[in-house]
Amino acid sequence: MPLVAMQEIVRDAWEKRYAVGYFECWNLESALAVVDAAEQMRSPVIIGFSGGFLASEGRVVRESVAVYGALGRAVACEARVPVGLLLNECEDASTVFQG
Repeated sequence: MPLVAMQEIVRDAWEKRYAVGYFECWNLESALAVVDAAEQMRSPVIIGFSGGFLASEGRVVRESVAVYGALGRAVACEARVPVGLLLNECEDASTVFQG
């Protein structure tokens, strides 16, 4: 199932009166684990990455938000349930635009 627009996921949950979980992922393994659990439950899910963490000035190695976006998109596109993807908690405008 392809990546689904967040609006679609939220609208369906609102209309059918159920909750959709958001799970922050830190790497490929955590993203795969979350989607695997959602598939087992046959439930839509929202995954994302912390832009605030990835863009933090204190990081020794600056990581590319675009790479994390591509990773999340690839995981979502392989899923058998609807998956929304977001960049969470980011105050740095350049990181938001990169995301």
